[in-house]
Amino acid sequence: VRALPERVDRLLWVRPDSIGDAVLASAMLEPLRARFPKASVVVVCQEHIAAFYRHCPLVDDVITFQRQSFIDDAGYRQSVVRALRDFDADLAVCSVFSRDQIGEMLTVECGARFIVGCDGDGANLPVAEAARGASRYDMNVPANGQWGSELDRHSDLLSALDPSYDRRTSPLVPRVWTSAEDAESASEILVDLGWSSEDTLVLFAGAQYAIRHYPGYAQALRSTCREQGLKVIALGVLGERELNQQVLDQLDVPVRNLCGSLSMGETVEVIRRARVAIGAETGYAHIACAVGTPNVVVLGGGHFGRFMPWSPLTRVACLPLSCYACNWHCRFSQAHCIQDLPAGVVQVALRAALGPACAHPQFYLAADSSWSPGPASPGWAWPSGLLAPGLVEGFFVGRDGAIEQMDARSAPGGLVSLVSVP
Repeated sequence: VRALPERVDRLLWVRPDSIGDAVLASAMLEPLRARFPKASVVVVCQEHIAAFYRHCPLVDDVITFQRQSFIDDAGYRQSVVRALRDFDADLAVCSVFSRDQIGEMLTVECGARFIVGCDGDGANLPVAEAARGASRYDMNVPANGQWGSELDRHSDLLSALDPSYDRRTSPLVPRVWTSAEDAESASEILVDLGWSSEDTLVLFAGAQYAIRHYPGYAQALRSTCREQGLKVIALGVLGERELNQQVLDQLDVPVRNLCGSLSMGETVEVIRRARVAIGAETGYAHIACAVGTPNVVVLGGGHFGRFMPWSPLTRVACLPLSCYACNWHCRFSQAHCIQDLPAGVVQVALRAALGPACAHPQFYLAADSSWSPGPASPGWAWPSGLLAPGLVEGFFVGRDGAIEQMDARSAPGGLVSLVSVP
């Protein structure tokens, strides 16, 4: 491992992934700036995420690319690489833990004099290719333990870059940035609708991959929205408009489908103005946490505990099964952890999110009595080892909606990484 350069005038921040990943990684920018105070920081990211960084005072410029064009067009790839090399970085940092081919090329071909990356899990790269790429990094930051949340991995990398960084006294806090125009536009949307923040619920039923599309949102929302006088705005990209509309059509409260109609900044500001947000484990859930909006997340087993929850604003609804941690390579005919999650569990989590604030994330788990697996289905199982040690509140939800608060004694196997808070 070579020593970091003493002087860094130009730093390239490589984030080729999605908006949720960008929100989580945003927590690193301020300590990174403190570590290299004289550096000009340029981010390379997908084109549709550029606005997220352009409003960030910690970033000096953005180099963008279109993912599909980068994959399909060799000439386009070379043009992006040329732009990176023209920046002439002293230091390139890729904090992606599950590195992929696009990120590898952007990082190792950027021409930086020193390259730092994570010695990740290899989930998105063949072993031989990952090894070839790693050999071109000047510093590969090892994982601190076999399991860790995404914010844990970011802390590992910061600790390698700055030995004085202390994750205990300076925990990472994801952030988002928007413009005054974004905020004004979002306020006008609610004014035009005649809605207020107190009666607005944001729904994001879509997700990057269809395996995470949950069919029970309407059933979970219907009675609570009616009783609480909530109106529903659906957010997402244009391709998620129909999916969200199917949910809205089943509700008997005022609704508005804004999928594909807003900029990223406007989307952030609408979520900021909502009383509560609900949907899949996706970028909008991370945005809700970052802007202070209570939220309910339908959390499947693919990456259980890795990306969420990280905020006390989150109420997780989940069906714990023996097949968790599959990296979304489901071996069954359907993703039971998503498709068979009882709507009653989501409804209970939503009612909690509408209630008093709490100091820790909350889990609402379908009780084992609510799961009747077939002969070719996974069994109910405690998510042992998939949650970061620490305090969260946990509740079992039975078939009849009855809630039982769990504690260390009721956790199977005496697991203490999921314990109740008095």
